[in-house]
Amino acid sequence: MMRVAIKFMVFTVLGLVLLVGLYFLAAFVLSRLSVHRAENAKPEVAIYLLSNGVHTDLVVPMVHPVMDWNTYISVTDTKDPAFDAKYVGFGWGDKGFYLETPT
Repeated sequence: MMRVAIKFMVFTVLGLVLLVGLYFLAAFVLSRLSVHRAENAKPEVAIYLLSNGVHTDLVVPMVHPVMDWNTYISVTDTKDPAFDAKYVGFGWGDKGFYLETPT
């Protein structure tokens, strides 16, 4: 009975060591593979995440080859229409909580 328990423990430990070893081997081998970008891939867009702890905004370039937000957003609708905006932020969150939270 004791011999069976020891054999079971040895195989369990060897199995765990083998699994961990296979994991690290796979991580090493797969991290060496390179992926080539398709020649017709669209240009990348830098997207920023802005948060003040209460409200979160996604900030994107106003004009980019992929998207021109001037077709959807008018600068005249802002507080300073003379401002030449390079980025636009889209926020979400509870409007009441955002407006009524003391700074």
